[in-house]
Parts: sequence; C-alpha cells; structure tokens
Amino acid sequence: MKKNKNLFPKIFIVFCINFLFMNNLILANEFKIVLKIDNSIITNEDIINEYNYLIALNEDLNKIKKEETLNIAKESLIKEKIKKIEIEKYIKIESFNRDELINQIIKNIYTRLKFENILEFENYLNTFGLSLTTVKEKLKI
Repeated sequence: MKKNKNLFPKIFIVFCINFLFMNNLILANEFKIVLKIDNSIITNEDIINEYNYLIALNEDLNKIKKEETLNIAKESLIKEKIKKIEIEKYIKIESFNRDELINQIIKNIYTRLKFENILEFENYLNTFGLSLTTVKEKLKI
C-alpha cells in the first residue's frame, strides 16, 4: 500500500507536465483569421499554404527572407481572393473547363522545374503539402 502512495505524486506530476505540453502544442497549431475579404477569410494556415505553393513553383523565393516571402504570400492570397470574387460574379470557376490549356501550363511548369513527367511533379508538390488539384484550381483563377 505504501508503494502506491509514493507512486501517486510522481504519476500526477507526469500527467500535469504532459497536459501542459499538449496544451501548448494545440495552442501553437491554432488557426487564426488574418483577413476578411467580402465573405471570404484568410487564415494563418492559408498564408503558410500559399507560401509553400510559391516556394514550390519559384525557387528564387528561397533567396528572400522568410518574413518577406510570407508577406508576398499574404499579398498573393489577397489578390487571389479578390480575383475569385470578381470572376464568380460572371461565371463559376468550377464550370471553367479548359483542361487542355491547364494541362499545358502544368507541363510548362514542371518542365521549367526540370521534371521529366507529371508524376515526378506531383511527388515534388507532395513534399510541400500540395496537390496537383490545388495547383490546377489556382491556375483556373
């Protein structure tokens, strides 16, 4: 019985440390609304995803400080949201079916980045947490 009494404070301390550690991890991964444009929001996660997108497609951005590139990503997202809002006043982007044109642009991108085929390009995009679908959607806008 004495062994259990001595064990309780140690288990309690370990539990408290784990709880605080996990709580800090959750707080560090919070999504925050950075901007609102019309009825569309931009979160900190959106900016990070845009940063990854820009870095993946333009290696020269690696030469710039990360802060500056994050600002470029933020500005890029603002422009994209405004374009999307304006375009959708006239047509739905989902109904834009110019697959041949989009595929040619994709081919130009992966050729410029020195990939042999689209599969290599898709694998490359995955290393940035991106998909080919995301790139196609951005190109449509």
